Amino acid sequence: MTNAQDFSPELLDQSTLPEVLKVRYNPLKDNVFIIGLVLLALSLGAFGLGGQDDFLGSFMLHFVLVWTYTITLWFNKRLRWWAFGSRRDEYPTTLLLLMLWLVSCFALNREIEIFRPSADWLSWHLVISGAACVAYAWKDLMSRAARLALWAVLGATLVLFLYYALALLPVSFYGLVLAWFFGLPLHAIIPLVLCVYLFLILRNAALEERWGRLAVFSGIAVPVAVVLLFSTAWYQVSNRMALTTKSLENQGQNELPRWVSVSQKLEKNWLNGYLLKAVADGNMPTGRGMMGDILSPAFGGKENDPVMQIAAAMSPHPDLDEVECRKIYAAQYNARLVMEERLWSGDDLLTTDVKSTVMLDPGHRISYTEKVLTVAQSKLSNGGRTSTQEAIYTFFLPSGGTVTALSLWINGIEEPGILTTKSKAKEAYTTIVGRERRDPAVVFWQEGNQVRVRVFPVTLEMPRTFKIGVSAPLRLENQTLVYENISFDGPSALLATERDSIYFEGSAVFADSPIFLKNKHDDGRTSLIFEGAYRHAWSVVCSAPSMARSVFSFDGKTYVAQPWNMPTEKFNPSTIYFDLNEAWTENEWTQIRAAVKNVPMMALGSEGGFVEVTEENAAILFRRARKLRFSLFPFHQITSPETALVITKSGAATPLPSELEGSTFGEGLKKRQVVQMSGYSISGRKMK
Repeated sequence: MTNAQDFSPELLDQSTLPEVLKVRYNPLKDNVFIIGLVLLALSLGAFGLGGQDDFLGSFMLHFVLVWTYTITLWFNKRLRWWAFGSRRDEYPTTLLLLMLWLVSCFALNREIEIFRPSADWLSWHLVISGAACVAYAWKDLMSRAARLALWAVLGATLVLFLYYALALLPVSFYGLVLAWFFGLPLHAIIPLVLCVYLFLILRNAALEERWGRLAVFSGIAVPVAVVLLFSTAWYQVSNRMALTTKSLENQGQNELPRWVSVSQKLEKNWLNGYLLKAVADGNMPTGRGMMGDILSPAFGGKENDPVMQIAAAMSPHPDLDEVECRKIYAAQYNARLVMEERLWSGDDLLTTDVKSTVMLDPGHRISYTEKVLTVAQSKLSNGGRTSTQEAIYTFFLPSGGTVTALSLWINGIEEPGILTTKSKAKEAYTTIVGRERRDPAVVFWQEGNQVRVRVFPVTLEMPRTFKIGVSAPLRLENQTLVYENISFDGPSALLATERDSIYFEGSAVFADSPIFLKNKHDDGRTSLIFEGAYRHAWSVVCSAPSMARSVFSFDGKTYVAQPWNMPTEKFNPSTIYFDLNEAWTENEWTQIRAAVKNVPMMALGSEGGFVEVTEENAAILFRRARKLRFSLFPFHQITSPETALVITKSGAATPLPSELEGSTFGEGLKKRQVVQMSGYSISGRKMK
């Protein structure tokens, strides 16, 4: 027996009591959780394989699985009669149930479209968010680092589904009122319910775990910061467009189209390019939705991209339509495929195989390249079914190159193309693709050194193979001949395989070649071969022998190659015109003016006309012109072109002559007949 003197308060200190080991929850020992995991796997599998047309086989299966697990939880007394009544130990199974509901939501969206098809990044975000919600059941078995990462991902998930909850507010009320209709309207409130549970989970993590608050706030802050970044960038782009168009109105007559003037003053960077591409692809909203731009999920755009929607909603709408924005993007980023009129979509296409066979004829300074490309459809459409799509490629030819062959494989047989006029070819292709839906391929010459190839149809079951042949001169450089690979733009070739074979017609020696090209000796002849991942840009250098005296034939005509001597003549200009833009340096501007100070000098003024360059206004003219990313020189305004000299420099991509058709500037050039079809832009810069 212990007396009062022997009593110590330390006996009441809990730290001295034996530690009670907490039982860690293991979801793999929970039969109810395992049932939900199996049902979720079945639901996801059905979603991936289900189609838009089989309503009973797709959406109803998801809905049945949802109610199967709901009833299972109810009978096991792990589901409360109202949505937010689950206890903490029931959160893992409740999150599984909500994941089943979400899959059912997206399956129902195929039948009754509320949200546009998700952007690629959003699809990945949804997958990672769903995986994090399922992984929450293992939180007690995780290391601290893994658990903190889980809280961060769940924080980002909360932000994502808060967007969905706000977007569905207009229909959530009807979802509650009409819940008696087989429970279908309940889909509208599922994101809101998930947000509530995520908030409770993250609140507990922030209060109970060291560093938990930092992880939660970081997960929430990152997506919010991304939204603010894009919103700020788009606000600046929109504001610059609005100010430029307003200044053009105040300036009076301007020969250039509005989009060209805006493009001249718009900074080129990856963020602006991403935003302009969103407009060009039709993914940047332009209208207003049911409850304002932010709260409407389908108020414009081809994809559901929350970042783009919020950015557009928070920015002034520029006084430029979608076509003008597409032209700006196409010209600035040399991505003119976005301006191509499409008869069918090509969003899901990939280039899977590229085979290049190159014959070099150094004696005649010419090369012939055959490229055989295979294009395939990469995935099912948003409706879960295969679709018919059209492939469009742009090939960039060397200077002087021309297309001499085009073939399309039909039923395993190569069918060669027929040379005809552009108008007839376009009419035939449009008729076949738009009405008859047979198998055509067509190649069009574009301005400069670009040709465009269109192939139809491409389906998931039927990849297409086509061949394009290009004849082009070899470039003479320091007593060697350079062959450059013919690159292309079109369906992504990131995962494509490539097979190259390069050989000589006659005898020659390779002077330099990429390391991935291997030498092959066969019958005393040397060739280069390669097989591996596709490579976009490469070149081969060979020795330059004496010009061959023999003739060669093509298409029934005989040719002979001879060295070209550039003729020169004495020229004394009466006036020198400067084509100024940001590519010029102040040192160049000063030196050239000093070298030609005895000749009258002219430059474009603020009103669009020529002004004489003097020592007094030279600095002002230069500073004003340096704000232009590129310039389009008005050759048609030169009064005496026979005795005039234009000095120009440009480092940025410029609009093509065809893109200026219909404008005062374009028509003025036509009248002066200065638009040449040699691949040079009107600023005198070689088009790429």
